[in-house]
Amino acid sequence: MIMSVRLDPATRGRLARLASESGKTLSALIREAIDLLAHADPAAKRRPRPYDDWAPVIGCARGLPRDLSTNRRKYFREHLVKMRARNAAR
Repeated sequence: MIMSVRLDPATRGRLARLASESGKTLSALIREAIDLLAHADPAAKRRPRPYDDWAPVIGCARGLPRDLSTNRRKYFREHLVKMRARNAAR
């Protein structure tokens, strides 16, 4: 199959340099790159997310309401009322 690929000058330069250093044709390098992308591990392609760093500790807190994430305003308001009452008692 014949296919056209449009490359910006910088990419074209890098590809030409790689071809001259490796002794391969531009087409062979492009085929290798496509093959590498096609067989790459999907997890390796995924960008890291903040969740990935926090996954081990999510849900490890004890004694908190199970619906805290969905009713946070309610619990925050209750917490503020308790703090205000505690500060007034001083």
